[in-house]
Amino acid sequence: MRFVIGLFLFLTSFYVSAMCYSGTYSLSANGSVNMTANGEDITLDLNKANLNEFTSSELKNVNFISSQQYHCQYANRGLQVIPVENNEVRYFKVSSGESNDYVYVAVRIGKNISGSFKKEENKNLLGTVYYFNFIGSEINAALKYGVEYKLVTAPETFTAVTINNSVSLNSTLRFVEANGTDKGKYNLAQNIQVKFNYTPTTCYFPDTSVKINDINHSSVQNAIAESADNKIEIKCDNTLGYSSRSIHYRFESQNRIGDVLENEYDGDDSAGDIGFKMELNGITVNLDNNRYEIAKRGQTIADSYIIPLKFKYFPYGKYHSGHVLSRVKVVIGYD
Repeated sequence: MRFVIGLFLFLTSFYVSAMCYSGTYSLSANGSVNMTANGEDITLDLNKANLNEFTSSELKNVNFISSQQYHCQYANRGLQVIPVENNEVRYFKVSSGESNDYVYVAVRIGKNISGSFKKEENKNLLGTVYYFNFIGSEINAALKYGVEYKLVTAPETFTAVTINNSVSLNSTLRFVEANGTDKGKYNLAQNIQVKFNYTPTTCYFPDTSVKINDINHSSVQNAIAESADNKIEIKCDNTLGYSSRSIHYRFESQNRIGDVLENEYDGDDSAGDIGFKMELNGITVNLDNNRYEIAKRGQTIADSYIIPLKFKYFPYGKYHSGHVLSRVKVVIGYD
């Protein structure tokens, strides 16, 4: 008697978890137990990602073999799909070649299969076995899934990936018994693959030199700031219509005295110790500390920005009539 009771308990516990197989229902259920579908890549657009705020991806249908017959048997609570808890990989360091972003990815169910298929049953001496049969195309149409993602500060652990390269989340959607106590037992699952897309907005200077009008020797002390003879322009890639990152520029120079750009022209007809101060919006550019914004992240961006920069002759020693050549480095930075 003890033997019979033990055997009954063993079979009952066997049917508590949702065990799925290829083929149709059989009490022995000896079909394939390794049935994992490989998902199409879900593209995560980092241009739209926000810091610490989730963005949802597009939803995709699972993609089991359309013509393949499948069978799942389970306890009477039914069948459900869950994303794996505590994915082995959730944090990614995404390299665009210029910079790195850290991304957290979480799997989400778009539409669950609860109630999508007709439950059948088989009664025998050991009790009632509940199950359903279906083909791949039926479950593909019934279940959608996606992910949510957000930018984060650098985590302690991450997986390094490159833009437009596929990577697995090392997790699956698992088909398990609804509200079952043993969700680790499954053999019908969907792998999840993602790839990261990023179109970094870039800006540059199409012209790197400008010319300033001549000034009389006697007018140097009273010189006013003048515009260059051509526009000082920053060109930007506005393919996206908005900036995928914050962009700014600043001025730097190693050949300066304070805020005065030194005369680097050393020919016989050099004007000597006279250079230029730069003014932007009526304020002298502080060459020790300056930064000017072009666009904020997510802001509409134009293809061209005119910098209203002006130049003022400024002596720092002995000078005379002649030529003046000064240089400054314009650094475009991205956040």
